[in-house]
Amino acid sequence: MASVSKRSHKGRVMLWVWLTGLALTMGCNGGSMEMQITLAVTDPPAPIRMMDDVPVYPMGQDLTMAATLSNPSSQAITLSDPRTSTALFLKLRRDAPEDPLFMIHPRVMDATGEITRPTAATLQLQPEQSVTDTFNLHKVIVDKCFLPGVYELYVEFREVKSPSYSFGVEYRPESVPLLLALALDERANPWIREEADVWLRKLPQPPEIELPTADETEEVRAKRVAENKASASRFMDYWRYSRDGRQTEEFFEQFRLNPVGK
Repeated sequence: MASVSKRSHKGRVMLWVWLTGLALTMGCNGGSMEMQITLAVTDPPAPIRMMDDVPVYPMGQDLTMAATLSNPSSQAITLSDPRTSTALFLKLRRDAPEDPLFMIHPRVMDATGEITRPTAATLQLQPEQSVTDTFNLHKVIVDKCFLPGVYELYVEFREVKSPSYSFGVEYRPESVPLLLALALDERANPWIREEADVWLRKLPQPPEIELPTADETEEVRAKRVAENKASASRFMDYWRYSRDGRQTEEFFEQFRLNPVGK
């Protein structure tokens, strides 16, 4: 009789989840808990423009995002701290059987091949209390959201999902200094530097930036870096006076994002 009662209780719980749209997960104390997650951009404080109800940011702009986990119930819940947990995932909405996921706090392999993970911790959320984890989008999935387009993201923590957050990335005049800084950054991801350089070269009068080669010597590298800085300085002097001109506006108009179906 006990086993039948447990199955019946489980069925009622799953039906409740389906009806309310909330998710059910397991607390560290072994009991079930109700939790809600929201996802938002905290920096920059405002998009460059709105496309209907979708915020649009300039290409090259990293986004600081906040995932807030809240306890809307009348009882305290115990959970692993999402600020260090490897169970906190960022997901891209895709027209595919499964959305690709990315660990916000990934395990890291050091030079010896040893894999380390963030220090686990637990916390207790009182009723109406919340905890927020912030992260930089480019650090988590830069190669998936760097190029112009519209993206849809959500956060998942132990089967609890946030509502989707949609935003646009647009090649704009504001992108130029951002992309130039990335192209000059010797510590930046090589793919990002290459893409930044590709898009800068689309300009009517692009800066002359040389990217590193696999076999360059320290002497060659130092010379290249110095020449890149000088070239970037000359370009920015020109850009300050030309960025608001009609020719520049007409050039970037071809890259303007439009709502789906328009």
